[in-house]
Order: sequence, then structure tokens, then C-alpha cells
Amino acid sequence: MLARLRAVVPPKEAHPEVSSISLTDLLPPSCFLGEGLSCVGEINTCSDEAKLKRAVIERVLTRLNKTPFEVAKHPVGDIRVFSARISRRTTAAAIYIPQAKDCIEMRRVSRGQRQEKAPGPETIDAEGIQILSYFNDCTVSAECFENMPNLRYVRAEHVNFQGTFPCFPTDLKWLQLRSCHFDSPPSEFNLEKLVILDLYETNMAPILRLKAFERLKVLSIDGVKTKITLDFMNMRSLVTLRFLYCSALTTIDESIGELKNLAHLSTSGCRLLRKLPDSIWQLSSLEVLNISRCWEFSSLPERLGELGSLKKLDLSFTRIERLPDSICQLSSLEMLVLPGTELRSIPEGLGDMESLKKIDLSRTCIEVIPDSIGQLTDLKKLFLCDSGKLRELPESICQLKLLKSLDLTGCLSLCSLPERLGDMEKLEELILDSTRIEAIPDSVGRLDNLRLLSLKGCKFIKALPISIRQLSFLQRLEMFGTNLNVGEGMLAASIGQTDFARLSSLESLDLTDCKELEYLPQLPSSLHSLRGRLVDWKSTVAVEKKFKF
Repeated sequence: MLARLRAVVPPKEAHPEVSSISLTDLLPPSCFLGEGLSCVGEINTCSDEAKLKRAVIERVLTRLNKTPFEVAKHPVGDIRVFSARISRRTTAAAIYIPQAKDCIEMRRVSRGQRQEKAPGPETIDAEGIQILSYFNDCTVSAECFENMPNLRYVRAEHVNFQGTFPCFPTDLKWLQLRSCHFDSPPSEFNLEKLVILDLYETNMAPILRLKAFERLKVLSIDGVKTKITLDFMNMRSLVTLRFLYCSALTTIDESIGELKNLAHLSTSGCRLLRKLPDSIWQLSSLEVLNISRCWEFSSLPERLGELGSLKKLDLSFTRIERLPDSICQLSSLEMLVLPGTELRSIPEGLGDMESLKKIDLSRTCIEVIPDSIGQLTDLKKLFLCDSGKLRELPESICQLKLLKSLDLTGCLSLCSLPERLGDMEKLEELILDSTRIEAIPDSVGRLDNLRLLSLKGCKFIKALPISIRQLSFLQRLEMFGTNLNVGEGMLAASIGQTDFARLSSLESLDLTDCKELEYLPQLPSSLHSLRGRLVDWKSTVAVEKKFKF
């Protein structure tokens, strides 16, 4: 067993979705950042915060690498202690402990010390620490934190904590516990100033029910298998709340409606959760709602449409059969993610969600797309993969001038495409794999931005339109497993031997398992990869062995 205890700064992007937390909530004063670095004011965007964190970490690690290390011995085992002065007030330390049963005891190591020294009462001024066990659980006594009053960040993995915690650092801002265990409920934890609490397979539900966390902004509970019941009245500052793969979570308390600052709510993987509390509509700041992979989840609150700030709704792989009509009031919604649901219809008012940029209805039971979809002028991605009951697309879909990706893979009942398909002038990817489409409209030649045209497994297409030669930016043409006849049929007849070379940007051509292949016309010089039959042909010599020119 190897346990590692290391003084660190917090991970640089552990919570990228949090946009309203000031870095001053997490980090100590500017002396922690090193000379010349300071942290002032509120960080308004995720990218700004991530950049500042990276700058802090790079500066601190650079100083650490340039500073001589000290080594010491521990009386109960061979412990190597490396420490480095980063600034006038901050010392970073890394402690390696090879003995599985040793109880970790912390102490400060003076500069230049080499001899054995018993633990002393001297204060350790490290502000971040990690306790990592890579093979087996290690044991840590609560008393080891008595001499570390300045800790603001603690991360522990596979650690058994022993004792009580009356002396636990009171200025702690970020606590990460992964697969940790407490001999007794840590009821004496003083975590009033905590900003981020991240728990993985670590049950701290007792303390969450008993303590007030008025400053807590991020609460993440992952992989806890015991029942969780939380009252959110003592967590009014929460910005992010995550219950991930908590197998015993069945309900969420109605008090969640009091979290006026909550921007991100996720219950992904909580397979026994059946519904959300009715008070969910009161979350006026909610931007992300993720209920994915909640296998028993079957209904949404009727007032869901009152979540005026919601930008992403993910209900993938749930048992949802219908959406409330009020969902069409979500005028700020940008992503509607519904793959793997039992959804049978979409509300007619779909077009009222004017901010939508992505819709994923893959593996659903829908038969009809509302005509109002044409009003979604900002839509860029539309995924309908494996929607086997979908028979046609509305003509209004051609009004989606900004659409970049249309994926209809596996729509086994789809036999035709709208004639005005070419009106979608920004389309870059058109994927029609394994559909029953018999012909591609001539207007496809007007798709000036098309980069990918995929027809894999389209057994009913006999020819491509002549207009395909106009696709000067087409890079990939995938015709795996089609019945297109090259030579006497498809390409030679429809676009001619010399015209095929007009696809001047074509880099990849896949003709694998095209059983009618007899002849290849002249190919563009831009072609890098040619696949034919079951062989990956990448040279002219190899192609000549299989095809006639």
C-alpha cells in the first residue's frame, strides 16, 4: 500500500459548469498565489475562472519545482517528506508513507533538516492537502489536523478516518472525499465556511442533515448506496447540486424550491428516482436540469415551463412518454436531449422554444415532427437516430437556415426527404445511414457547406443526383453497403467519369460492400482514403487489383 499526502492548490477544472463562484471563495489571500499574483473581484464566466486557476497552478508548481527539497524520517515507518517554500507564508509539502497500517501524523519539516525527528506541536501552514491511497485503504487520525489551522482545501481517497474532529480546520473551503469511511459520524465537523463539498462513495448524510451550510455553493454526492434525505433550508446559497448514481435516492425534498441561486441540478444515474418535486418550478435561476439514466423516471411537473432561465434539459434514457405542454414556454432553452426515452409525440408548440440550438430525439417512438420546427431559426443540430417509427420530415424543416448537422441513422420507416433540402445552406453533415430513402433531391447540390454525406446501408438508393458534382467542399462520401452501380449505372451515368473529379475537396470515399461495383471513374487528386469491399485501399496499385479503370 502506498498512501500519499500532498499540499496542493485545488484542481483546476473540477467544476467547470459553476459560473457564479468567486475564486476568492476558494483560494486564500494573494500570498498563496505567489508574488505578483492576486485574486480580486468576481469571476463571471467559466472560461475566465479556468484561465485564472491554470495561471495560479502553473505559477505555484513552477516555484515548487525550483525549490530544494528536504527529507526526514518518521519513527514508525520510512516516511519521506518533501517541502518547499512557495511564498513568505506558504509551504507546500508532499509526504509518502509506505506502511499500510501506519497512522498518518503531520508535522512541519524545517529547511535543511535531514535527521529523524518525532512529531512536534509546530503549526503546519500548508493551505491545501491530499491524502491518496492507491492500493488499500489507509488510516488517518483526526488529531493529525490539529496543527493545520490554515487548511482551505482537503482531498482524500480510500481513507479511514478515526476519532472525532473538534479541531478540524474552520476555514476549509473545498472538501473532496472519495471512497472514505468514518469510524463514527463526524458530528463535530465545523464546516460553516465550506464552499464546495464533493463526495464519492462517502456517506456524510448525517452531518448534512445536522449542520448549516450557509456558504455552500457546490454539493456533489456520487455513488452513495444508502438512502439520502436532505433538507435544503440550510443550504440556500447552493449553485450546483448533483446526485450521481445514488442507487437508493427515491425522492428529492420539496425544500429544494427555496434554492433561488441554484443553476445546475443533476440526478444522473439515480435509477429509483421517479419524479421531481412540484416545487421545482420555483428555481428561477436553474440553467441545467439533467435527469439522464434515471430508469424509473416517468413524469415531469406540469409547471416545468416556468423555469425561465433553463438552457439545457437532459432526460435521456428515462421512461418519459410525454412532455408537458408548458415546456414550449422555455424560451431560453438551448439543448433538448431526449434519446432513449419512450416519447411518442412532441408538443405542437415546439417552435416557440426559439433559443433551441440542439435537439436529440434519437431512439424514441415519435412518428411526426411538428411543422413548427421550421421556426427554430437558431437550431444547429438535429439528431433523430434509430427513431424507427418516423415516416417523414416536414417541409418546414428546410427553413432551418443555420442547421449544421442532420442525423437520420436507423430511421427504418423514412422513405423520402423534402425536395427543398438544399435550402439548409449551412448544413455540413447529412447522415442517412440505414434508412429506406430511395432518392436524394436534386437540391442537394446547393448545400455549399456540406462536408459529409453518409449513405451507409441505404439499400434502396440506385443513383445519386447529377447535382452532387456541385459539392465542391464535400470531404467524405460514405456509401458502405449500398447497391449503387459504378460504371454502367450510378456514377458514370449520373455525373460522368470526368465530372466525378470535380469533388475537389473529397478526402475519403467508402465503397465497402457495394456488391454491384464494377468500375471506378476518374478520382479527384485530393482523395486520401479509398475503401472498397472489405479491404482498406490506400494506393492506386491496390485499387487496380479490385476495380477496373
